Amino acid sequence: MTIRALDWKNLIRCFSLALLLMSGLAIGEAAAEESDTKQLKVDFNASFFRYDATDVYCELCYSLPDSALSYRFEEGRFLGELYMAVEVRNKTKSYFAQEWILENISDSAVTKYTNDINGIKTFLLPPGTYDISIVLIDLAHRDKRDTIVAPMLVPSFPDDRVGLSSICLTSMLRHHVPVLDTAINPAYIKNSFVVIPNPSLMYGGTMPRLTLYAEVYNALKLMPEGFVQRTTISSSAGHKVYEKNTEHTSAADGQVLHASIAIDTLPSGVYNVNIEILDRETKTMQVQNGSRFYVLNPERPPLPEQVAVISELFAKSEFATMTHEQLQTALGQFKIIASADELAIIDGLKDDRAIALFLFQQWQARDLDKETLVNEEWEEFKRNVEYANTYYSSLLHEEGWRSDRGRVLLRYGRPENIQSFHFQQNARPHEIWTYTQIQGGVQFVFVDIGSYGNFSQVHSTAQEEVSVANWRERFVDIMRDNQFDGNAIRN
Repeated sequence: MTIRALDWKNLIRCFSLALLLMSGLAIGEAAAEESDTKQLKVDFNASFFRYDATDVYCELCYSLPDSALSYRFEEGRFLGELYMAVEVRNKTKSYFAQEWILENISDSAVTKYTNDINGIKTFLLPPGTYDISIVLIDLAHRDKRDTIVAPMLVPSFPDDRVGLSSICLTSMLRHHVPVLDTAINPAYIKNSFVVIPNPSLMYGGTMPRLTLYAEVYNALKLMPEGFVQRTTISSSAGHKVYEKNTEHTSAADGQVLHASIAIDTLPSGVYNVNIEILDRETKTMQVQNGSRFYVLNPERPPLPEQVAVISELFAKSEFATMTHEQLQTALGQFKIIASADELAIIDGLKDDRAIALFLFQQWQARDLDKETLVNEEWEEFKRNVEYANTYYSSLLHEEGWRSDRGRVLLRYGRPENIQSFHFQQNARPHEIWTYTQIQGGVQFVFVDIGSYGNFSQVHSTAQEEVSVANWRERFVDIMRDNQFDGNAIRN
């Protein structure tokens, strides 16, 4: 299973730009340049396999280019270090938490990409819905960091049904040779195969074949006559470009499935690979699973049909009918939650149609349930904008979403707890917002310094936010003649 909230991040610079260009929209040179150097480029993907009746075996794999790190010279070598912390929790408790440092040693300071640095973490979880948070810090350049929070659904594999694991798309898939594979991380060795995942889900160039690994469960018990593995690849427009049926003998309840498919002739674009398991005797489909992947083929740009599909959906969206003023407002609101890559593209958008299509694409990418007609993420965002405009407007910010509280609401969502201190003696009105599901728990402090109803953010424990340790003495206490530095406040 892909951590779907991260899908758009892997794709935005390579495919969205191509679609916008093919649509005849003006993109400035800024969009093609490298994005903010403080943004780390790390890809993540999660896969799930049956472990026992209680737990699921979870794999979190990651990959980053060696050039993404900053390097320092130490003891005759160049060393790049990345601090990584992962936590998986549900609403009641933390199930997995670990932090470590990833090292890369080089003979020179790596300024151009030479290879990928891969890693994997494995853990057990009971089936259910979780939130996974990932914190990344470049230890040689601590401004270079990222925090990712995404929902994660861990499936169940009941004993009374045919089961199918995640489809693990790989950068390497071959038979395990114990004598030769002594340096291979044991986590990459599964059932006599070396399986190194490809977290970016990107293919083409040096990876002209799509290789995949999966496991089918309860095969011998429920399909004693054998089964058929139907593997298909379809474009984002729904056109099937590959299909193959492979017959298997049911030799055990747990069996390995694998495939290697040439994709070097496919046009650049978004594709879906799907595996169906059919009972060989009854020909009925028992279970299926799929995964999205991306093809970058310099010799074959995206087909017009892929652009046409997006154009048709776009024409039916509210973004297509927005006025110039509405688009500017929607774009300003989107900037609050945008990544560095998205901000780089925004700088190059030259006209209203380009802005409208860009906003449509990004909200489509954030839609976690594409099987419904409603984009729940966009609707929730609009509700938060309306809430901010209703309750957080002031003389300084007529539109409440432009205030500090409005910005935090749009970026992080509704807090789990708000402590309001509006009528304390000898203290300025202030609020403390608490988020328990972000970065292990964070707080934001807002103070109405001028007593005009505009609550400025003066402190937060969240990463990359204003942090002032003595905020209470500096901004809340009015018994003293407080002198504060206006630059410490986000206005």
